Amino acid sequence: MTRSSGVLLPVYSLPSPYGVGTFGRSAYDFIDFLKTAGQRYWQVLPLGFTDFAGSPYSSVSTFAGNPDYIDLDILARDGLLEPPLLTGLDRAGDAAVLDRAAVHAGREALLRRAFENGRERYAAQLEQFCARTGWLRGFALYLALKTRFGGKPWYDWPEELKARRSDAVAAQELENREEIAYQEFLQFLFYRQWRALRDYARENGVQIIGDVPIYVDADSADVWTEPWFFELDARCRPIDVAGVPPDYFCAEGQLWGNPLYDWERIRADGWGWWIRRIDGARALYDVIRIDHFRAFASFWAVPFGQATAINGRWRAGPGEALVSALQGWFPGVEFIAEDLGILTPDVGRLIRKTGLPGMGEGRETLADCGRIRHTRQCFLPQAPPRIDRRGKREDFQGHRRVGKEVIGWMIFKSSQSTQTRPLKCWGSANR
Repeated sequence: MTRSSGVLLPVYSLPSPYGVGTFGRSAYDFIDFLKTAGQRYWQVLPLGFTDFAGSPYSSVSTFAGNPDYIDLDILARDGLLEPPLLTGLDRAGDAAVLDRAAVHAGREALLRRAFENGRERYAAQLEQFCARTGWLRGFALYLALKTRFGGKPWYDWPEELKARRSDAVAAQELENREEIAYQEFLQFLFYRQWRALRDYARENGVQIIGDVPIYVDADSADVWTEPWFFELDARCRPIDVAGVPPDYFCAEGQLWGNPLYDWERIRADGWGWWIRRIDGARALYDVIRIDHFRAFASFWAVPFGQATAINGRWRAGPGEALVSALQGWFPGVEFIAEDLGILTPDVGRLIRKTGLPGMGEGRETLADCGRIRHTRQCFLPQAPPRIDRRGKREDFQGHRRVGKEVIGWMIFKSSQSTQTRPLKCWGSANR
């Protein structure tokens, strides 16, 4: 990466009259602001579905985009929605606290209307999109079945569907063909709007940095469709789960609960699962930041069912073999290794061997530089490649409060208003 600067701003934090930021006018305005301010990068949080708490790091799919980001005004401009329908949409009430359920309910009816209006118009393009998007069919069926079974996780579904017996899957695809078609259409709209926004960013000299969370959810289309790449028991439950050990942030560690990869099986498959994952990420981003990169060196494994992460143990990750394979498959992709927190020596060795830039948090980077005679040398061209930023992504995660770290940091003039004002990001300062 060339020496430059940028801004971290989640898409959902963009100004919007409908509660959640989208790929609409404010996103284009923000790119204009970045260009005017001489910024080269826009870092976004993961663009996938969020969990019950609003975290984009816990999703039902590592590939699918969040339909909440589909801009309704663009759909109206394209003739997929009648403009009067937008006037009655719930605008989320209190600007400091987002009622995600109300926003989602209002959008859902409009997106289904857009589906009915657009399925025939875009039939040919939609067919091509589905044909080249290998993960889409399984994901769409997963969502349809999750709705049918009242939100239960896939490992609590009937045995024939939990095991993905071909006859049972074929029967459900036929029975749920309308819902599958709807979910496929939403992904078509998501990628169509994002591609247009990303093209605009490129035309204006702005590149998108996007996060790839290291783990996926146990209850996800990813694990349901390819369970053999994860360490699961006979009941399809995790054997060990992910987390981090006790540290200066938390005396009990952090228990994330994600299933761990069966690295030996993924290695024997030629790293295909991760190659497909990065291939999906490069369809979204110009630069890919691998979250919790340290797990490629070694990872904390906690026996399933533990209440905290205290009783975990370190296990060896795939190391240089995987990173080199990804660099070989994607020579034109720039990667960032998120190496924050307390690190063991093997992480530093892996970063040095692969040549990836690591990350630092403003004051932490300056503290690390305290041993150097001149602190500014940390930021000189001859210093090791490093990405430095003001705050952690946890400052942005969720939709509950206005993050103190962000107000006043980014200011730009939106075309929706004649007043210059600070961008307000819903963060988690008091988590």
